[in-house]
Amino acid sequence: MEGYFGRIRGDILGGMALLILRWVNTPEGDTNHRPFGHVQNQSTLHKYHMFCFQLVCFVLRHLSLDEPPIPVQFTALQKEKASNLQLTLDHPDAYTEEMWDSAIHSLLVAIFFSKPHTASKHADKDPLHMALILMNVNADDGGNFNRCSVIAGKLSGFLHIMRLVAVKEIRRQADEKGDVEDAEFEVCKGFCRKWLRQGESSPFDMVYSLDQYCTKVAYQERHLPSTLWDDKHRIIAVKGKSVDLADIPRAYSAVMDRAKSLFGWLMTGINAELEFPYKLIGDDLELGWVGWQKTNRVF
Repeated sequence: MEGYFGRIRGDILGGMALLILRWVNTPEGDTNHRPFGHVQNQSTLHKYHMFCFQLVCFVLRHLSLDEPPIPVQFTALQKEKASNLQLTLDHPDAYTEEMWDSAIHSLLVAIFFSKPHTASKHADKDPLHMALILMNVNADDGGNFNRCSVIAGKLSGFLHIMRLVAVKEIRRQADEKGDVEDAEFEVCKGFCRKWLRQGESSPFDMVYSLDQYCTKVAYQERHLPSTLWDDKHRIIAVKGKSVDLADIPRAYSAVMDRAKSLFGWLMTGINAELEFPYKLIGDDLELGWVGWQKTNRVF
């Protein structure tokens, strides 16, 4: 999974036109001025990959059971692509890197870019919908759902993953058109309008709408204070750890002493003495501006 997404970022994302990446990153309204790109932290990227890994494992596990404990409604295409990926996993040495990417990509496209089932209150859920529900059940909290701030983070991760998969699919469909001029632009127009827009019947619309709702609720959540003072205002507790205010100057002095020692070690053998004619500096009371000047008179 890491290799699949790494090759998308390395081989496709960097060479795609900025306008196409702006379309990919536009869920609604006018075209976003910010193109779709890399996340800031590598740890965040790894976390997003694990969300997708959990989704794929859930799909493969569910389809392998004769009597699954929860109902999930798969399309015929999703079942076919899941079966192909399972075959790849059963015989890993028989497949090349390109074949692995194709098997993973085909399943993700079948999940992310297919028309969702018309679901009533008691209808079966599609695999992405059900996976999101199960991924946000907190086993350490008696089976309750995670806070909205946690759920919003996972939804944002899936939006990023869906856009990454979309970038590869746009390139794949453009390559099928051969030497058609501006093939990627033509493919992207139709693909983004159908699969990456809010208000269209698609898994992206479901995830994006939930992300907007959870983010709004998360900002309105009330939390216990993270900073507490004692009665005499001499000790402050920050996230459960007590800090005596009297220790702050000592800690600052220790840091400065350490910095002074380090600087002295770095300057060993180097003449760092600054020659400055401080004896020739004096205040001129006849001047009306604040400053200093070099003069022959010392007051």
